[in-house]
Amino acid sequence: MHTLLQAGNMNAITEEVEKYKMDAVALQEIHWKDKGTIRKSKFTVYYSGNEDRQGNRGIGFIVSKKANKSVLGFSPILKEHSPYESKVNYIILHLSMYMHRLKIPRMK
Repeated sequence: MHTLLQAGNMNAITEEVEKYKMDAVALQEIHWKDKGTIRKSKFTVYYSGNEDRQGNRGIGFIVSKKANKSVLGFSPILKEHSPYESKVNYIILHLSMYMHRLKIPRMK
């Protein structure tokens, strides 16, 4: 999957998140415009994308309903490092619990 702009891609990802009972999943290249929060019954999506146009850059997190109770804050940041570099997205997600209590899959 290359972007979350295509219809059905977000549903496909959330089905996998639910299937493996993951509490937090990082997303890259979502290509959504602006920044914000999408609240659903079983999860919340925090995202930060391009301020100017859709279809370029973007990152986010899918956080389970259980883990979302521990989110203290969400700070999306779009920052330009230097005149020679493009803008970079950052998200700061403040959690009030130890991460080892969450089910986060480890890469093998």
